Amino acid sequence: MCRSISAGSPAAPAAPATFAVTGVGTATDSQGDAARISISVGTPVPQPSLNQAELTGCTSEDDITDGADQTMAIPLQVTVTLTSSIATDVGLEMQGTYVVAPGGNVNQNPNMLTDTWAAYSSDSACTTSDGTDGDLEWDNVAPGQTVTWSGWELDQGVITPDDTTGSAVDQVTFQEPGVSFGNGGADFTFDAARSANLVTCPGQVAGGPIIAVDPSVARANGCIASTAS
Repeated sequence: MCRSISAGSPAAPAAPATFAVTGVGTATDSQGDAARISISVGTPVPQPSLNQAELTGCTSEDDITDGADQTMAIPLQVTVTLTSSIATDVGLEMQGTYVVAPGGNVNQNPNMLTDTWAAYSSDSACTTSDGTDGDLEWDNVAPGQTVTWSGWELDQGVITPDDTTGSAVDQVTFQEPGVSFGNGGADFTFDAARSANLVTCPGQVAGGPIIAVDPSVARANGCIASTAS
């Protein structure tokens, strides 16, 4: 599991992006723990446009400078509010290594066999000891407290001579997050009525809605806008 931070730690610098809330949902477990979670996705940008001096990989295994000139960075912001009555640890695992291909098939991104995540060097929320990216954990979150992480998923190898703007990044999707509380795993459900950019694809990995970086691209490739899940 990832290295955790205290829920009372100072807020990390926000990613330099304008976000639209794209996925809102609720996580619950059998012990009564519950949280409201929002996942916001910004407009992808070339990695060299970010502050490279302060940008660091979320694990020591990530060499984020190698191939940066061919990498697009997808800004993300994750916000968790504990809605249950007893303080607990909250863990969240993101997954964004799949793309929507024509026909609505959601396939492993050939450029991203594993997630590569980055944040500013002062943000330890995504720093993991086991080399697993996309894992966040906050310790001892109080009832009603909101915690936030901002960073980027790096989509490597998408800027090519044939695609100099890296437009292939618009095919990326994010699966339902894995959520856990201090007692163990939790169930997560998107609230489609409060979300945007949710689609359902005939060939997707899981049965529930997924977040599309660009839903118009997902729909053009055979997915449909998601209704209540």
